[in-house]
Amino acid sequence: MVIAFSIYSYFFCKLGNTCWRKDYNGIEIFNLKSLFNEGFIGPIRTILIFLSNGQIWTTYKYLKNEGINLANPYTAYGIVRFINNLLIFNKII
Repeated sequence: MVIAFSIYSYFFCKLGNTCWRKDYNGIEIFNLKSLFNEGFIGPIRTILIFLSNGQIWTTYKYLKNEGINLANPYTAYGIVRFINNLLIFNKII
């Protein structure tokens, strides 16, 4: 879980200035609030919006893209879990 969160945090911050926010004085501060708010809720909200508008093909393309996007917490967790299971299955760990 810690490894997945570390991978997710790194790639989320590499997307742009999502972790460095300017406060009301214009000073840049390190803030992980967007990491938790948009990072976890954003993908679910996007899927629900697409599906509520009947955009099945767009939802499919979005899921296909997000399935390899390590800036998505669900993808990062899934990939780390898959690698862990693979290592356990092959008796490496």
